[in-house]
Amino acid sequence: MGFIMRFVLFTDKSVTECTKAIHERLQAPASSTRPNLGGYVEKGGRFSISLTSNVIGRFTRQTRLDGVIEKDNGSTVIRGTVPDGASPQGQIMVLGGLALVGLMILSQGQTALAVLATLAGFVVYIPLRGDYENSDKLLLEVERTLKASPKPPKNGTTATAAKKTTGTTRTVAAPKKTTTPSPAGAARTGSRPGVVKSGATEPKKTSLKPPAPAKAKTP
Repeated sequence: MGFIMRFVLFTDKSVTECTKAIHERLQAPASSTRPNLGGYVEKGGRFSISLTSNVIGRFTRQTRLDGVIEKDNGSTVIRGTVPDGASPQGQIMVLGGLALVGLMILSQGQTALAVLATLAGFVVYIPLRGDYENSDKLLLEVERTLKASPKPPKNGTTATAAKKTTGTTRTVAAPKKTTTPSPAGAARTGSRPGVVKSGATEPKKTSLKPPAPAKAKTP
């Protein structure tokens, strides 16, 4: 009765460790801080746990949580569903609506139908309130037993990120050096300007003296 809540939890435990933990929890006796749970768990990871609680007087409500534990991208994920009933405000709206229907029927002189409408409101109220309270307790038991959380574990996130980046690293080559051609007479590439390597011949020096004047001939 009411809405069905879907949940996703994450844990660092393996699937085998989770199934073992749920089995041990189902076998554990009830205490003041630990309610009695019913249900089963399979080796493959599928499980179901139930909780029964008093709603009004002797009227009780049993709520069942169904889930499956599996590996996903290196992390252990728990997915499941559980009836979550209705909030206190929703419960009041449902009861108020059925009570109004009962009064309208009673005003038409149909007492029997008015009584049935009132009983229907009471019958609907029990699962709405019971599932609302039990669903939170069942989810809390799953989180405690499996040390699970709605947030993905850091190691799983890191592993996934590392897996995505593996093999995608590029090797960027260094830009090639451009050499400027040396002017005529300069040293080759690799030697400092103005330095002549050993064994090289220096250019010959040219004389800048003016030519000697010609001698005058005598008759």
